[in-house]
Amino acid sequence: MKGARFFTGLLITLIFSGCTLEGDIRPEYTVAYHANGGTGSMGSSVHAYGSEKQLSRNRFSLSDYYFSGWALNPDGPVEYPDETNVKNLTKTSGGTVNLYAQWELLNTQVVNEPGVNTLAQKLYWIQLNGESFYKYIIEVSVNENISPTSLFSGNRKYITVVLEGTDGVWTVGLTANGSMFTVEDTVTLVLNNLTFTGRTGNYAPLVRVKSGGNLEMNGNTKVTGNTNASGTEANGGGVYVGSYSSFIMRGNATVSGNNASTNANYGNGGGVFLDNRGTFTMENNATVSENWAVGSFAGRGGGVYCANGIFTMMNNAKVDSNNAWGGPQALGGGVLLLGGTFTMQDNSTLDKNTATGAEVSLGGGVFIQFATFNMRDETIISGNTAKLNGGIGSVRGGGVYNERTFQMTGGTIYGSDASPDTLKNTAVGGQGAALYVYSGSAKYGPNGTEYNLSTTNSNIKIVNGIKE
Repeated sequence: MKGARFFTGLLITLIFSGCTLEGDIRPEYTVAYHANGGTGSMGSSVHAYGSEKQLSRNRFSLSDYYFSGWALNPDGPVEYPDETNVKNLTKTSGGTVNLYAQWELLNTQVVNEPGVNTLAQKLYWIQLNGESFYKYIIEVSVNENISPTSLFSGNRKYITVVLEGTDGVWTVGLTANGSMFTVEDTVTLVLNNLTFTGRTGNYAPLVRVKSGGNLEMNGNTKVTGNTNASGTEANGGGVYVGSYSSFIMRGNATVSGNNASTNANYGNGGGVFLDNRGTFTMENNATVSENWAVGSFAGRGGGVYCANGIFTMMNNAKVDSNNAWGGPQALGGGVLLLGGTFTMQDNSTLDKNTATGAEVSLGGGVFIQFATFNMRDETIISGNTAKLNGGIGSVRGGGVYNERTFQMTGGTIYGSDASPDTLKNTAVGGQGAALYVYSGSAKYGPNGTEYNLSTTNSNIKIVNGIKE
């Protein structure tokens, strides 16, 4: 009796193709996905009773492990393979089913085959012979040069490639235009103790992580010296992080000296471009510095451009000395958010970034639109500047420019009266040296009080917004 309803006192029972529901009847239930030790981001999926629907594709990752399926408990066992069709996973009307990612250790092989000596040769060997569920380690002990390389395509999946600098920090150069590495779906690229240098006349980011791929930079690894000057929008001078992909920087890893530059329209993310639902985490002294986003119309996100992704700085991470420069507009000298979430915590700093536009400069440190910025712990925003490149125009928010949600429960944003001068955030000839709220809300400090924020009008300006 598909779709039949029976009323039995206060209890309502609904039958959908053999599934009997009880309670406050709602024809849908929710499946929530948990990383269970992994990293990344996945939203829940909604399923209709009585109908088959595919589980969402796994978007989590875990170093040295591969995803084996979903379990109903953190400790397993696996009940559902990735993307399998399911039906009526719960009898609770409007309920939630929690699924936990399960992880299996990858097989490991050091690439040391006869006659396979250079980095390029070893990468090519993996392209020809690499197998699913393997971690391949390539040891680099001299300076090398390679052409653009794709890792990998075809039916293989869950492959990790580790490039390990041994006996020093060596340099890997790029011999032709294009991305040095394109990281494909379910592939993880791990870079340890190496410097990767790009090309000043390039048309692509130095590293491109496509949807479902993963990038890790550890130790003293650096991505530097690349200019992405592609088309009407140049996205990511150093690293491009695609939708549903992840990028983690740890332990003194650096993205510096890169440019997203175009004379056609927009330069976005001089250091890193984070696309829809991607995740970018900086921790343990990781740094994004001295990158430029330059556009004939707008330079956006000199250090980091976040387009509806999740960006987190923690454990002494730094975004400093980046620049957004634009013909009419410069937005977010350090970080620009168009959707998504940005969290600063654990002694992270955002310092000495600059937005310079001919007519409009918004957010020397951070520009927020349709997004949420959370500032916690002993974090610092200092020494940032929003200014014009001559002429008359609009300058707003030396430290932070907000058009959605800014929540500050700890840390310091310095105003124009800070001492010494190197700590001052400045909106040159404009308003809101520390914070400018155009719309949305700004909540900082306990009980609505200002927390380590100067309260003079030149430092905090709220227009069409709410101070909570």
